[in-house]
Amino acid sequence: MNIVCLVGRLTADPELRKTASGDSFTAFSIAVNRDKNKADFINCVAWGKLADNFCFYKKKGDLIGITGSLNTRTYERDGSTTRITEVHCANIEYISSPKREDEVPF
Repeated sequence: MNIVCLVGRLTADPELRKTASGDSFTAFSIAVNRDKNKADFINCVAWGKLADNFCFYKKKGDLIGITGSLNTRTYERDGSTTRITEVHCANIEYISSPKREDEVPF
């Protein structure tokens, strides 16, 4: 069974990108608190409409919850092989956003 469930804050504004075949995706990381003084930084990827909506609505510092699966991939560059582990998101929950200066109160 390969199921990942995490809650953390976005470390940067997500950027929407396209593959050569035109598929939408975004790669981002979240800071997940390990304990009071430590955090883990987890690499994540979202695809398609999930990525489109995520990039439109979320910003750095927003608290999100993700579920998905842990995936490992390798690539070769300049004769060396690099291995990457990341969470492929199946679902992203928008938990909260920090209050922003440009928000207008009701």
